[in-house]
Amino acid sequence: MEMKEALIKEAKQLGFPLCGVAAPRAFLDYPAVKKPYSSDGQTWPQPLELAPWCQSVIVVGLASEDKFLDTVVFNKNIRAQFYDEMIQHRLFRLRDWVCGQGQKAIVTDKLAFKRAAVLAGIGLMGKNTLIANPEYGSNLRLGVLLTDMQLSADTPLDPFTPELCGDCRRCLDICPAGALVDYKLDFGKCLVPALDFPGREDDRDLARQVQPLLDECSYVECNLCQKVCPL
Repeated sequence: MEMKEALIKEAKQLGFPLCGVAAPRAFLDYPAVKKPYSSDGQTWPQPLELAPWCQSVIVVGLASEDKFLDTVVFNKNIRAQFYDEMIQHRLFRLRDWVCGQGQKAIVTDKLAFKRAAVLAGIGLMGKNTLIANPEYGSNLRLGVLLTDMQLSADTPLDPFTPELCGDCRRCLDICPAGALVDYKLDFGKCLVPALDFPGREDDRDLARQVQPLLDECSYVECNLCQKVCPL
């Protein structure tokens, strides 16, 4: 069995229905991605900056349960134990499998995941700025491994191809803050980053307007742009 086929099989056995591979140098063909909550213009590093020995960027994905999105109020610490920790646990098991093949591999959260997912053929950038997959929609959670395993890369996809969204405007029209324009999110208007990471002055102003409406049990996680996605 070819190594890539074995990798995909192992990923599926671990609970990742989506698994793709991107070439690390493919990232160099695109401008660096700015960190959304950075007030000084910091960008996400490229794979070869994180691991100069990297030969392949492995991207895995799974769909979140709809009931998770319907949870409105819950403790942030409990939230962290849901999909993020589950994905991390599975990712480290996949890393162990790669290392068991005599290769080097690391789990990283310091990469632009959406860019990686597009280049690895996981999906396309939707109008709600989330990665959309034809089968699993835009309700995805992603994880990334960097490895020196030489794997054939999947065909890089254009992150702004409107193939999946077409003329649909549901996410744009439902956004209560008007923060979405085709394939772009205005972080100065979106409530979620403003309350989670009030770094910029615009975010602090927006957070001050909303804070009086919240109590110690409140947590803002809008997700309307994701919930109305018909994919």
